[in-house]
Amino acid sequence: MHNWRNEVDGWKYSTWAGCFMFSLPAGVDLVGVDLKNENLQGVNLAGRKIENCNFDSANLAGVNLQKTVLKNCSFRGATLKGANLQVARIFNCDFREATIVNCDLSWVVMKETSFWAASIDGRFYDEYKDDNACNFYASEISNSCFEGARIKNIDFRFTSFRGGSFIGATLKEVLFNSETLEQFHSEKKF
Repeated sequence: MHNWRNEVDGWKYSTWAGCFMFSLPAGVDLVGVDLKNENLQGVNLAGRKIENCNFDSANLAGVNLQKTVLKNCSFRGATLKGANLQVARIFNCDFREATIVNCDLSWVVMKETSFWAASIDGRFYDEYKDDNACNFYASEISNSCFEGARIKNIDFRFTSFRGGSFIGATLKEVLFNSETLEQFHSEKKF
């Protein structure tokens, strides 16, 4: 793991503000960067390839990860409030014990990713007309773990699940369509 302060050219970090003030220059990807415990609030990483990076316990409020490829990254205990992960590709990532609030994870393709004991909370689009409502609408989720997660006010309509588990998860006010529920019943995921 590289320390971003020494290895990643192009970051604009303000010690006065204690956070990143600008996004990476176009075309710059993140590979093997350690951003543990960092304040990355509002950083724009849309369309990047982010691989083998550590975001454990980082503040990722308002981060734009739209159309980003996330591979082998750790977000354990991270806070993602109002983050945009729409149309992201997420492979073998760890969101264990993360706090995910009002994030957009719609149209995501996700494989072998863990949300073990994560807190995932949002509002429904219909109810609040909120563009940052937390949802997994129309996503493809395979072999991913939601065991022990606290999931509230999330939209899983038109999401396909292949493998994975929700065992021990708390689901409150969660939307599924009938096809999604049939997948759960046939695979005994609860």
